[in-house]
Amino acid sequence: MTIRLSRATLRPFVAADAPAVARRANNENVARGLRDGFPHPYTEADARAFIAKVAAETRGAVLCIEVDGEVAGGVGVHPDQDVRLTAEVGYWIAEPYRGRGHRSGRHRSSDGCPGT
Repeated sequence: MTIRLSRATLRPFVAADAPAVARRANNENVARGLRDGFPHPYTEADARAFIAKVAAETRGAVLCIEVDGEVAGGVGVHPDQDVRLTAEVGYWIAEPYRGRGHRSGRHRSSDGCPGT
């Protein structure tokens, strides 16, 4: 699944993203905003393991946030196991892309639907 927004593209992570994911995610401010299981420092081996894990997932979706052809972060929807069919939505944005409106909801997808 690929979703094109006005200033970003959401797409599956691919193995070739590992170096960029490691470079962007190896940041204390990124780690601070995520679950405790997110490692810091974050290595290329961590990125490869993460990409392999999300590629194998059958529930939910985890997508790369790409801006100008570069990995800028990630977004995921993780269904809960409870009775009410709820889900957790999480994301991270690398510091160079913060404050530029990439998570504000001001985007529109190519079909006109609001994006993130």
